[in-house]
Amino acid sequence: MISKIAFLFRRKYNSRKYQLEYWEKHLLEFSNSNNNPSVYGYEWGDPDDPENVLGNYLSIKQKLIDSITDNMVVLEIGTLGGKWTRYLLNAKKIICVDINKYFISYIKKLFPESIDKLDFYISEGNELKGVIDSSVDLIFTMDTLVRVDKDYIYDYFSEMKRVLRPGGKIICHLPNSDLTDSQAKRFTKLNSAEIKHQAQKYFSDYSIDSKTIVHGSILFATK
Repeated sequence: MISKIAFLFRRKYNSRKYQLEYWEKHLLEFSNSNNNPSVYGYEWGDPDDPENVLGNYLSIKQKLIDSITDNMVVLEIGTLGGKWTRYLLNAKKIICVDINKYFISYIKKLFPESIDKLDFYISEGNELKGVIDSSVDLIFTMDTLVRVDKDYIYDYFSEMKRVLRPGGKIICHLPNSDLTDSQAKRFTKLNSAEIKHQAQKYFSDYSIDSKTIVHGSILFATK
């Protein structure tokens, strides 16, 4: 019975349709009721907190900042309210990707001084068709793919390889059903062996970090 409930939960809540409707509504409601758009998303981890209940988000923030130089093109999957986007702004160009349309106006309002270096792409949830082949130096995604259909995650891996330049890198938070917290949150069922298989398939070098955060793994990989 429990496994059936978990299956039905995942089928409903981990679908593109539900995620699109939920997060667009969530972002709109936050924008209409809060005068400080820069604090959106902090209930899912504070990038300045090394001891957050979800893990060491400060470590992720530092790795991200250290990975970016001012001549790079960076692509973020799941920009939403821009919690992590602010740490990408040193790059030459940032491609902000999400599945809802409202995030574009939210991000423009949040970072008016950086509009000239921001590009936006609305994805179907498994593709980056609007991004040119071999045009990106770094891909970053955090707290986004955990409720994405497994096949969509695999599609994204293929797209990441396509848009990355040779030597380009990814920092990618993934669900991992081998971890208790990922199971408890009923994230998409994707285990360590499957992550490893996909990493070997698409990238020349990789490592899987399952300690920095408790609710998934972070894949560091190079094309």
